[in-house]
Amino acid sequence: MGKIKLEIYWGFYLAFTFILWSQLEKWLGFHSDKLFIQPIFSILITIPFSILYYRALYLKKKNDYNNQITFQQSFISSLFITGVFALFLPAALYFSLKYISPDLMNNFIQASIKSGKITLKEAEAYYNFKSLLLMNYSSLLPIGIIIGYLVSKKNN
Repeated sequence: MGKIKLEIYWGFYLAFTFILWSQLEKWLGFHSDKLFIQPIFSILITIPFSILYYRALYLKKKNDYNNQITFQQSFISSLFITGVFALFLPAALYFSLKYISPDLMNNFIQASIKSGKITLKEAEAYYNFKSLLLMNYSSLLPIGIIIGYLVSKKNN
């Protein structure tokens, strides 16, 4: 457990950052007025995630490997961080939808119907917790792996 304590901490920290990012999106109007550009803005979460991965792997190198870490050790650590984040993501998403932006799903549904491209039934089937979680998994986990790879290349 001692060897993966750092990965658990930083995986949780990524989930917390996800919650803070959701709050930022809401404050900036991306969950209501500017909903149509929310997917584009949400890509920018890679910036704080990159900083967090860099810091985590730097500390891993310094604390656990006495400043001597291989690419493989660093990358495996980043995969563990991403895995822990994946475990915390449903709770972070639930918290965001329940307490930060409880109207987000309804706003997505209404915007979709307003566009005339889908019906209410189709929009309700598409915009739900499960589909939003899958969308986040399909974007954030590959981003975590790619960032972990790039930081690991630079870190060793």
